[in-house]
Amino acid sequence: MTNLLMSNHYVNTSVQKAGIPGFLGCLEHSQMIWNSLSLAKKDKAELHVIWLDLANAYGSVPHQLIRMALEFFNFPMKVSEILMKYFNSAFMKFTVKNYTTKWQALEIGIMMGCVISPLFFILAMEIILRGAANTSKGVMTSEQLNLPPSRAFMDNITILVPSKNALLQKFHGHFTWARMKVKPKESRRIC
Repeated sequence: MTNLLMSNHYVNTSVQKAGIPGFLGCLEHSQMIWNSLSLAKKDKAELHVIWLDLANAYGSVPHQLIRMALEFFNFPMKVSEILMKYFNSAFMKFTVKNYTTKWQALEIGIMMGCVISPLFFILAMEIILRGAANTSKGVMTSEQLNLPPSRAFMDNITILVPSKNALLQKFHGHFTWARMKVKPKESRRIC
């Protein structure tokens, strides 16, 4: 699955910085943010840096978003069917005092500990990132380098834009649709 993602350029490794073999992830992500801040300071440019931390990131990914990602990235039908059968086989029931519910199919959540779970999460985040990509052009440096407006490191999205409102509204719309939430207390902003 990793080979399929990488060989077809389904994941933009300049934007998505985790879960991909061979990439330094957190270090590279932090370095890109630091470079963006340094360039903005040097150019005396306005730059909003916003860190969004997703609440219960793995547990909040809807299976419909995974299905959409598999279709969007043209996964072979047989592979998609097997993967969705895997997700559709997750059931749960609750017991409280003297009552136990019937088995309920889970419609959200990626199973922790599964070797393909990080890849599913990356696919889901890639759909959200691509959905907001055309909202902002990012930041143009004095060296004519266009910095991407958003980057992700697993359950964190970093937004680097000269004006924050449009891109934040786009992400809010995507998170609302996907029923995912951002942790306000863990999110930060620098202007």
